[in-house]
Amino acid sequence: MQKAGDKTQFLFYCILLFMYINFFCSINSLFLVPESLLTLNEIVLIIFFVTKILSQKYKKYELIYLLIFCFLFLIVALLTKQKSILLIALLMFSMKNTDLKKNLKFSFITKTVVISLLFLIFIISGILKMNGVSFINFSDTRYDMFLTHPNFASFLVFWTIFDYVLLKRENLNIKNYFVFTIIFIVTYIFTKSRTGLIVNVLLIISLLFYPKINDKKFISKFMKSFAKNSLLLFYIIILFLLIKSSSLGSKNSLYILLDDIFSRRLSLSIVAYNMYGFSFLPRFVDTKQLITYMYNYQTYRMPLAIDVFYVKCIVSYSIIPIIMISDVIKKYLKKYNDKFCILLFVFFSIYGLSESLVFNCCSTPIFFILGNFICNGGENNEKESISNSSNL
Repeated sequence: MQKAGDKTQFLFYCILLFMYINFFCSINSLFLVPESLLTLNEIVLIIFFVTKILSQKYKKYELIYLLIFCFLFLIVALLTKQKSILLIALLMFSMKNTDLKKNLKFSFITKTVVISLLFLIFIISGILKMNGVSFINFSDTRYDMFLTHPNFASFLVFWTIFDYVLLKRENLNIKNYFVFTIIFIVTYIFTKSRTGLIVNVLLIISLLFYPKINDKKFISKFMKSFAKNSLLLFYIIILFLLIKSSSLGSKNSLYILLDDIFSRRLSLSIVAYNMYGFSFLPRFVDTKQLITYMYNYQTYRMPLAIDVFYVKCIVSYSIIPIIMISDVIKKYLKKYNDKFCILLFVFFSIYGLSESLVFNCCSTPIFFILGNFICNGGENNEKESISNSSNL
């Protein structure tokens, strides 16, 4: 006879399955999914969400916190017309009485299978001389692996590896680091994502040295403090840079250097800020309009892209997501000194400097960790439930 807990976990698997279907259908460039099918998938997903949430009993403080969290994210989602924001709150709300390790494992396997299939199709299409899917970024030819952008491919590979890191944790060894390095090198050869290259190198270095030196009080305290405050810190820094950007000028050598390092994200962010300004409250921003864009004295006509998560918060989402996520992170780190989750929070904030896709519950494992902490008090969040995963 199936246990009640097994039924709860199975229901959550259904939620994850339909969430990942919706996610990969929306970011792939291999085939166009009819809007009607995506809408149907979303309706089924909402039904599973409601069924899961109503079938659970929450403690008073859990219910109050989750209702506030969901209400604020609902406001942001409605005013910005971004349904994925509401899914974050619903996912975290529905994690009650589920197993964090199983959830992370499901995420890792799903992303691994999809990325492997896309890469296999990409290689076969290249062998058959049918591979016309590429992305010309000024002088570089970059391959998107049948996703909507090469950076997305590098981004998903990184966070899939991080899923594995959270599952293996203390059992990681030099063989794992070697495999990670090979995967990152292959990914970079095709995507040429400089942001991906930087965070990949940082991750390997962090995994090699940080767990060993974390016992040093100063380093442990610094990393914990940085993880707690990095989202708000980067938000303030980016806002300051945008406000002061006019003093640099587009022909300034420092401006050009920084813009080149961040693949034109600086100049595009400044364009977005000049067009829309600072947003105290969430609002919808249409970025599909074409803009006249200058880079290195050349003029381009292209859609406005707001890649930086913090810039999206500044001009559209408002500071609400930053405050809410930071608040949960602080509560988590007040209770646990988990060095691998500290790394997760730090890399989440760093990748936000490059990709707004970090703010999606299907791409990064952070919302699994935080949702489990809110719903279950972190009870199945310790090493015995996550790190005992040698069977992977």
